[in-house]
Amino acid sequence: MTILGIETATEICGAALISDGVVRSEKFLDTPRVHSKQLLPLIDSLFVDGRSRKEIDGIAISIGPGSFTGLRIGLSTAKGLAYALNKPLIAVNTLEALAHRARQDNSARDIDMILPLLESRRDEFFAAAYGIDGGALIEISPAMPAEMDDIVRMIQDRTRVLVTGNGMDKFKRLLAEKASTISEVFLFAGEQFRRCSAASVALLGEQRLARGEVADLAGLEPSYGKEFVAKMSTR
Repeated sequence: MTILGIETATEICGAALISDGVVRSEKFLDTPRVHSKQLLPLIDSLFVDGRSRKEIDGIAISIGPGSFTGLRIGLSTAKGLAYALNKPLIAVNTLEALAHRARQDNSARDIDMILPLLESRRDEFFAAAYGIDGGALIEISPAMPAEMDDIVRMIQDRTRVLVTGNGMDKFKRLLAEKASTISEVFLFAGEQFRRCSAASVALLGEQRLARGEVADLAGLEPSYGKEFVAKMSTR
């Protein structure tokens, strides 16, 4: 099974191609506001050496939470490809994909929870919590807007929590301000393992497609994490 993965929920603009659980190619840019211009060229760069878009079995898209603009660009691109190629579309939660990526870090050994955090407004995050059962991620707390007190409640009696995502630096700062012994619980993913990854989106998408979990192509919308309110011009 071959899956195209697309990741645009944050400043990362990425695409990946995986086959039968193996990453064949992954391309990404860690540059803000390039998604609209660079996503399709990144996707095109995956299909070299005789590869064809028609050979894929499905398209996995990072559905949020995350950037309003980035999510809409990624989803509209994924939908256009799915319609044109007549392929199924698979929605993957961005925080779950972050947790999947963080598991590949050596720091992930002997942990009992993964806490992916994405930047949000002020002192908030988009957060979720995942446990590990064998080789599978198990959702403990679903994606939600969260402040530090919410996260403290989320970890409960956990003893080794791996934190990942672009909210890490803000989390460290707020954690230091609390001056609490709870900081001893947390480990932090390495630089390359804390970024959103199109390959993780594709690998999770492959698992979902194998279970028949495909999205409604016409009705699928981004999961912003908060209600999306369009700014109105005052002119």
